[in-house]
Amino acid sequence: SLIQSESGGDWNALNGEGYGGRLQFGEDRLLDAYRAGVLPYAMSGEEFASLRPEDQARVEQWHFADIDQQLGSYVGTSVAGIPMTRDAIRAVAHLGGIDGARQFIESGGTYDPADSNGTRLSDYARRHGGGSLSSASSSSSAAWLTYANRDATRNDPLAPALVNALSFL
Repeated sequence: SLIQSESGGDWNALNGEGYGGRLQFGEDRLLDAYRAGVLPYAMSGEEFASLRPEDQARVEQWHFADIDQQLGSYVGTSVAGIPMTRDAIRAVAHLGGIDGARQFIESGGTYDPADSNGTRLSDYARRHGGGSLSSASSSSSAAWLTYANRDATRNDPLAPALVNALSFL
């Protein structure tokens, strides 16, 4: 549901604030990805939205793994009556950053800022906490599996990352 709400699943999506790609990454998170060695250079959301889907998928995979590594210990807790599932934590960190998600959880939800659209961290936790991170159709998932399997047979080093990223669909 997160990918669907961010971009409708459009790899080339770019919003008016400069956030790009399926997950609508901004320059700060893209800089993090560059520093982590996932991107070849620091780029804008617009540049990111023009990358090939497999390159974007690698950044998406890193993004969620980074969140899981830093905030995974909070899975199973509850904040203001909202279960902190892996997906809820990922959604909150995606919207508010890892530090913002940590503040939200540790404050029991009293720290709950809104983005420029008026969406609060608690809104994202409720909206995305129970399901998968994408509501892509099964035909879309099948297409990606076909793509990933094709590349895996070519010994493409990116194929395992794509297959792993597909687990989020």
